[in-house]
Amino acid sequence: MKELRKEDIEKLAQLSCIALDDGEAQALVRAIGALAELVSPLTLGALEEEEEGEVFAVTRKDEATQGLSREELMRLAPDKEDGFYRLARGEEDKR
Repeated sequence: MKELRKEDIEKLAQLSCIALDDGEAQALVRAIGALAELVSPLTLGALEEEEEGEVFAVTRKDEATQGLSREELMRLAPDKEDGFYRLARGEEDKR
C-alpha cells in the first residue's frame, strides 16, 4: 500500500475546500496511516479467504411512483425567488 504523505492530505483538503494548517495535516497523516494499518490485514485476509462462486447483481424492480408536485416542492423550498429555488453561493463562487 502506498505511504500517505502530507502533500496527499493537503491536496484532498484543497479539493474539498477545507483549510488545514501544517499541524492538522500532519495529524491527519498519522491518524489515517494508523487506521490503514489496522484495516489492511482485515481486507487482505478477506480477499485471500474469498471463495469462487457465482457472481450476480442484486437489483430491485424499477417502478415509477407519484412524486411531489411543483407547488409542493416550492412550498418546501427554504429560499425561493421568481418561482425557482434560490441556492447559497458555493465556495468556488466566492473566490
